[in-house]
Amino acid sequence: MSKAGQTLVLIDKDRIDRQMQAMRGALEHIKDGYKTVAMRAVNKTLDGMRTDVVRLIRSTYAVPARDLREKLSVIKAKKSYLRGSLSAKGPISVPLMRYGAYPRAPFVSAPKGPRGKRHKGVTVKVRADDGRKGVRHAFVLNSPSTGKPEVVKKVHADRRYPIRILYGPGHLAALREEENLGSLQEQAMERFSKAVDHEARFLIEKAGLR
Repeated sequence: MSKAGQTLVLIDKDRIDRQMQAMRGALEHIKDGYKTVAMRAVNKTLDGMRTDVVRLIRSTYAVPARDLREKLSVIKAKKSYLRGSLSAKGPISVPLMRYGAYPRAPFVSAPKGPRGKRHKGVTVKVRADDGRKGVRHAFVLNSPSTGKPEVVKKVHADRRYPIRILYGPGHLAALREEENLGSLQEQAMERFSKAVDHEARFLIEKAGLR
């Protein structure tokens, strides 16, 4: 599994002030106008960036979007604290079972194939641009902690925990492969600029100043 916590996008007070400098005058006649526009624009940007990151990872890895969204944490801005971020929350690897693993459940008695042989092994589809692959020495077992089926492997060296749940690749690797980790911040600021224009226009029109 990949290691915990990495900030993907940060929009802090300095970035906000630089981006919104030109419209201070237009918002100064509206109570909390500057803070309201900044807060809404930051939060809209971060929600959009989370969707973009999920889409980017899924263009490489065949993992359900829900599993990724759960592992991307948005800390939203407030009027009293104009700062927000998008981070990878904890280990961002997803259990191999979520990659369309087959069989989907443990066999109490493995079904026989056309020649009377029992089904063996597990196959998964990890990469979106590739076919299904077999996982050597793996099998499906209900997890003792959750009761859900997982792809596992025997670990003979560890007598205390002889079964290990298998995980797919760390999805931050997908961002690095595409060399997009650095450009996510630039993409976020482009989104933020558009969100600021939209929110400022809405607030000014609502106040009857245009």
